[in-house]
Amino acid sequence: MTSNSYKSILKAISLFSGVQGLSILLNIGRAKLAALLLGPAGIGLNAIYNETRELIHSSTNLGMDTSGTREIAKALGERDKEGGEARLHDAVMLTRSWSMIFAIAGFLLTFLLAEPISWLTFSDGSHANGYRIISFAVAFSTLTCGELVVLRGLQKLKLIATVSIVHVIAGILTTIPVYYYWGIDGVAAALVLMTFSMAATTMAFSYRIEKPRFCFKKSHLAKGKTMLIIGLSFVLSAFIASGSKLTVQSYINSHGSLEMVGLYNSGVTLTLTYAGVVFASLDTDFFPRLSSVFNDLGQRCVTVCRQMEMGLLLIFPIVVCAMFAMPLIVPLLFSSEFNAMIPMAQIASIGLLFRALYIPAALIPLAAGESKVYLILQGLSYLSFIPALIIGYELGGVTGTGVGLLVSHSTDIIVNLIFAKWKYNVSIGKRLAVVLATLTTYTAVCYAIAYSLHGMAYITIGALLSLASVAISGIMVKKKLKITE
Repeated sequence: MTSNSYKSILKAISLFSGVQGLSILLNIGRAKLAALLLGPAGIGLNAIYNETRELIHSSTNLGMDTSGTREIAKALGERDKEGGEARLHDAVMLTRSWSMIFAIAGFLLTFLLAEPISWLTFSDGSHANGYRIISFAVAFSTLTCGELVVLRGLQKLKLIATVSIVHVIAGILTTIPVYYYWGIDGVAAALVLMTFSMAATTMAFSYRIEKPRFCFKKSHLAKGKTMLIIGLSFVLSAFIASGSKLTVQSYINSHGSLEMVGLYNSGVTLTLTYAGVVFASLDTDFFPRLSSVFNDLGQRCVTVCRQMEMGLLLIFPIVVCAMFAMPLIVPLLFSSEFNAMIPMAQIASIGLLFRALYIPAALIPLAAGESKVYLILQGLSYLSFIPALIIGYELGGVTGTGVGLLVSHSTDIIVNLIFAKWKYNVSIGKRLAVVLATLTTYTAVCYAIAYSLHGMAYITIGALLSLASVAISGIMVKKKLKITE
């Protein structure tokens, strides 16, 4: 069997989903405690603070998480050549040195511009001090990113998996006590403590592999010119992504309340969390597989379509089961105060079927080495995301944002599939189109039933449809695994 067989795809998804699943369970516990201690308003404030932190961090690290990994991995591949060991150590030192510079830059930018940032996100200056505190979180996030770049470049995947679990545990231990004692007033401080713990634990692991060395001489830093040029192309994408999310959150806050932001953000987090179990392997497994066969048109199409099909079949029963279980899941994972987000999360879940196709399609330009094309498509995606969410909120409140997310996901996949066919001659084919149409129709019917029924009828029919979705998925996956290549 080739590496593009359905069985190998399922194996990769299972491998990376294991760690993701454990992280999800730990995050569920943290989210539950945070929801009880902060309420919707506190969750909303945390969402805006955190998205602002991510926006500034991703804008000031100049795409280091992509370009730095590439440089270290390249040096690792040449390690056995003459002088290879020294070049590898130099690449790591260069990445760490720039990481430190970016961390300081992010800190200063956030601290000095705290007042205007507060006005941009909250329409007043009342949160300026909060953002001054958040400036430390920006710096710690960049330092964490730098050390993760080192681990990824050195291909320490098992260690990265361990670090990701430690991050979640550290986040629980540092934030929950602050929430308990200070409530919503401790949100900014908790974010700083969490990012500090992540930086400290990542360094503890990374420094064992490569001893900490820094060099800030101009001649040494100049070696990173290529890395920075490559990374710059990804800054715009990250800026648009975080900026779009922050724009929507700020709009909901200014036209609604922090409680509305909390409900919206919790709904988005909930739907993306369980989807992460299936999508966890895409960057780590699918992207390198696609890159390795991209020049072979036949293998290119097979790789993309099979990844899409397997992802679609696996996410389908999860979406249906979660949709009917929302009235139970939300009070269990959050609190009864968050029940208003249930309709939003249910309808937004349908869009995850399109995400199963969108993510592999979106990675095609990167596999082709055309980062500018990737950035343009990403930009179009997020620029359509903003009006879809704002219009949805205006027409239907928090529930309307679920419709907006569904529209946004639908638009994304249509645009990317059309472009993939035109530019790279990759199309989903009739078989996959039929599967997508069938499963989408089934899921839409499930939503209509979930919306219409109540009481025992809801439970009975919901359980039957959920079991049927699992059976349909299982049968179809089993058939795929029998395919001989």
